[in-house]
Amino acid sequence: MALKPSYNDKLHLPGLSKTEILILALEASQKLEWNIEEVTPEGARFEVPFNMYSHGEEITFTIEPGSDGEVAVRSQSSSVQFVDYGKNRKNIQKLRETMEEIKITDISGVKVGQVEDIQAATGCSVVIVEKGATAGVDVRGGGPATRETDLLNPINMVQQIHAVMLSGGSAFGLDAASGAMQYLEEHDVGFDMSVARIPIVCGASLFDLSVGNPQVRPDKHMGYLACKDSENNEIKEGNYGAGCGASVGKLLGFDHAMKGGIGTYGLQVGAIQVAGLVAVNACGNVVDHENHKMLAGIYDEKTQQVISTKDVLLKQMDQIRKLPDGNTTIGCIVTNVKLNKAQCTKLAGICHDGYARSIQPVHTMSDGDTIFVLS
Repeated sequence: MALKPSYNDKLHLPGLSKTEILILALEASQKLEWNIEEVTPEGARFEVPFNMYSHGEEITFTIEPGSDGEVAVRSQSSSVQFVDYGKNRKNIQKLRETMEEIKITDISGVKVGQVEDIQAATGCSVVIVEKGATAGVDVRGGGPATRETDLLNPINMVQQIHAVMLSGGSAFGLDAASGAMQYLEEHDVGFDMSVARIPIVCGASLFDLSVGNPQVRPDKHMGYLACKDSENNEIKEGNYGAGCGASVGKLLGFDHAMKGGIGTYGLQVGAIQVAGLVAVNACGNVVDHENHKMLAGIYDEKTQQVISTKDVLLKQMDQIRKLPDGNTTIGCIVTNVKLNKAQCTKLAGICHDGYARSIQPVHTMSDGDTIFVLS
């Protein structure tokens, strides 16, 4: 067995010049907080700082000559070890994920806009595809607030939609989609019915009325402003758009809840692009699916720790007569892969696995967890 274990792999970044690949590598190293040891026209060398997850590995990054974006990557332990416990493989996995990360708006034809009312703690986020996108949806949980989901059934006529509106405000917030319809009509976007073009706007809303001012909800005007914001090509994460009033960990009531929000992430592998926009407003806790560490949820001020939902449900089931209102995690996944309606619907169902791995519990009777997929 090697005294300095190593792991070798290849990255595929077609269509990029050597300079562009190097820039991506250097940006990735900064995000990962790796030390840059050497940079040449053909590659780079990094050092992973010693910490609880690393023994100080050395990363060698070499662009293969004459190739279309082929990169050889090697992670090697810098100290003598009999085993590396998978650290070298994980280093390359992190580098791959970071270098191949994209924004949802990097997918051709996709725009995203967001507007929020900070004082009222509510808002909306819209994903616009003016040229149309094949779509599917999967709604789970017992309390959904959705719009135009029936037409996404593969047996129904309409084959493409033009926007997905995610909003706060519970069922009231579905009105924000009317603003998207106005915006798209003004831009001559919609399903041609001879006498008029009718934009197809699907939507889902989460319950945030208990957080801010319950009399202020996303409406047609706010939805329109979100569409206007999509022209800025800027996406913010956290307390923005549909995530403005989102919260998590409400099994013991809002006194123990923590702030949720909206987030986005995307990857490109070869020519395939996939990205998502999700507003997290869960009844349960949010966990890291890799190490199962609780990131947010039921907060105990005395211990200043997040309490396990499993412990709460098992120990206090007789006291929890009713699951708390004010939940639902809603999101939209976009890909450049050409899919039909049935495939989009199936993919939306598969994406709920991501919810299940990261939210505990998920899909409860007081949730309306919804995922749209656009192709």
